[in-house]
Amino acid sequence: MLELLKIVLIAVIESIISWLVTRWLDDHFDK
Repeated sequence: MLELLKIVLIAVIESIISWLVTRWLDDHFDK
């Protein structure tokens, strides 16, 4: 159960980070 929770948590954190990076790049490199 704890392993599953860890996997889900990592996946959520990674998706949040990639979303933040995408937004930051969009803000700083407007085409």
